[in-house]
Amino acid sequence: MTEPPAGNHAAVSLDQLIALCEEMSALVRAGVPLERGLELFAAEQVGGLGKLARNIAQRLERGEPLAEAFALENQPLPEVYRAVIEAGIRGGHLAEALEGIARYARRVAELRSIVGLSILYPVIVLMFASGIFLFWGRRLVPSLALIDRLGAERGTFWQGLFGPNSAMAAAVLCNLVVLALAAWWILTRGESIWTRGRGGWLVIWLPYVGQAVRYGRLARFTDLLAILLENEVPLPTALRLASQGSGDTRLAREASELATRLESGGAAVSAPISHFPPLLSWLICARHTQPALVQGVRHLAESYIARAADGVARARIFVPIFFTLVFAGVAVFWLAFSFLGPWSWLLHQLAELN
Repeated sequence: MTEPPAGNHAAVSLDQLIALCEEMSALVRAGVPLERGLELFAAEQVGGLGKLARNIAQRLERGEPLAEAFALENQPLPEVYRAVIEAGIRGGHLAEALEGIARYARRVAELRSIVGLSILYPVIVLMFASGIFLFWGRRLVPSLALIDRLGAERGTFWQGLFGPNSAMAAAVLCNLVVLALAAWWILTRGESIWTRGRGGWLVIWLPYVGQAVRYGRLARFTDLLAILLENEVPLPTALRLASQGSGDTRLAREASELATRLESGGAAVSAPISHFPPLLSWLICARHTQPALVQGVRHLAESYIARAADGVARARIFVPIFFTLVFAGVAVFWLAFSFLGPWSWLLHQLAELN
C-alpha cells in the first residue's frame, strides 16, 4: 500500500475529529483491528475525514504506532493529543482515552458555536447603522441644504460633522468593522477563542467575554489534565502538556515551574502563583492518591466549564446591548443633531428678522 504523501495532510474540522475518535473508540471496544476498521470507515466518508481515516489505516498497516500515525496526520493538533493516546495504549485504556479526546473536542466545538452566534448580533447592529447613515447621507442631508439658502448659515464644523460626506464616511466605517469581524472569525475559525489565537485581544475587553476566556482556558487545562491523569501520565508531564493545550502563556509558564518543583522533590507551591488555579495547587500539595486527584481535577474542570458557559451566556446578552448602545446611540445622536441643529439655526434667524 502506498505511503501518504509527506505534507499532504487532510483538512479536518473539529466535528470530524470528534467522529473519528468516537469511531476508533468503538472499534477498540469491539476488538476490531483499527487498520481494517478505519479502511471500512474511510470508504463510507467523503472529504477530509475519509482521507484522514484512510491515511491513518495505511500507516497502521505499515506498523507505525497509533499515536505517531494520529499525530503525523493531524499536524495542527497539540502534542497533548498524542500523549493521551500513548498513555491510553500503555495503560490498556485506549478506548477511554479516545472518548476523553472526543468529549473534550465536543466541549470546545459547543463553546466556539456559542461565541460565533454572539458575534452575529454586533454585525447585525452595524449593518443597520450603515443603512441608516447611507439613507441619511443620500436622502436627508441634501434636503437640509435648503435651510442654507434661507440664510441660516451653519458653521464649518457643523457642516463637516453633519454633512453628506461624514454620513458616507460613517457608513463606510461600519462596513469596514463588519468586514474586520468577518475576517477575524475566518482567520480564527480553526482555533478556539480560548486559545492563544491571533485575534483574541479584539474581543476580550467586551462585557463578560474576559470571564469566558479566563475560565474557558482553565476548563481546557483542567479537563486535559484529568484526561492525562486518568491514563496514568506522570503529574509533572501532565501539567506541562495540559498547560500547553490551554492556550494561556502565563498558565503554561507557571505550570512548567510547578512541574519542575515536583520533579526536584521540592514544595509544590513555595511562592505565590498568580495565574495558577489555587484549588488545584492545594490538591497537588495535599499529595492525594491518583484516583482522588483525578476526581478533584475533574470536579474543577466541570466547575470551570460551568463558569465559562455562564460568562458566554451573559456575554450573549450584554455584548449586543453594548454594541446597540454604542453604534445605535451614535446614529441616533447624529441624526437628532442633523435635524435639530438646522432647525434651531432657522428659528434663530427668524427671531433676528423680527
